[in-house]
Amino acid sequence: GGWNLCQGQQPGVIENLRAASSNCQQVSLTWSATTCAQEYEFYRADDISRSGDCQTAFYNQIATKPASEVCPTTQCSWTDPSLLTPMTGYCYKIVAKNDNLTRGSNIAWVATPPCNPRNLAVDGKVCGKITTSWLPPEAGPLPNGYYLYKGFRENSCSPPQEPSSVCLKEKIIGCPNPKNGRCHWPDKKIVANKTYYYWITAYGIFDGQKLESEPAENSPQSTKSVCFPPVKWKER
Repeated sequence: GGWNLCQGQQPGVIENLRAASSNCQQVSLTWSATTCAQEYEFYRADDISRSGDCQTAFYNQIATKPASEVCPTTQCSWTDPSLLTPMTGYCYKIVAKNDNLTRGSNIAWVATPPCNPRNLAVDGKVCGKITTSWLPPEAGPLPNGYYLYKGFRENSCSPPQEPSSVCLKEKIIGCPNPKNGRCHWPDKKIVANKTYYYWITAYGIFDGQKLESEPAENSPQSTKSVCFPPVKWKER
């Protein structure tokens, strides 16, 4: 069979190893299949805050997988089964093996985003503002801040996304007006008698990158603005 062609051959060059966070505690790797690889070894370095530090980092071997399992086609993929720490940087590299002959890959750095905020609530009972409140993420360090999205329909926004004509996006630094563990943000950019829908995500800043979480699971939350404050006339 074809395998004999690879007897005594070093595996080919591994191209395009990439690491991406699939959620706040999980990373997946992708790369292009190489020739003459029987299996792949996976290595990870933990808590690496900058991609430039990957070269000198200490790596642990975390898994070995047969090539047939991780490379069903010319594209290969593998998800790290470890529960990683949110808002943390990791370096990955892989080694292709054919008997005792090996070839290493490039190094891929990735940072996990914050976990999503929880339990979003909206209150439109006060004239002229809608107060949004939420709980910080359950796991990991506190995020640098939050993004509050606002739309006029249930499907106006699908965070994380850039703002658009139908989906407004407000950057909130830190946890504003904390009370009973919840963050509170008054939205005064409203008009009377209109229903607004809100989503909330968390963001962290890592090696110059802004990493955004998924929205709170109970997003969107909606309420109707009850009234608008009357204009105050000045006597002249």
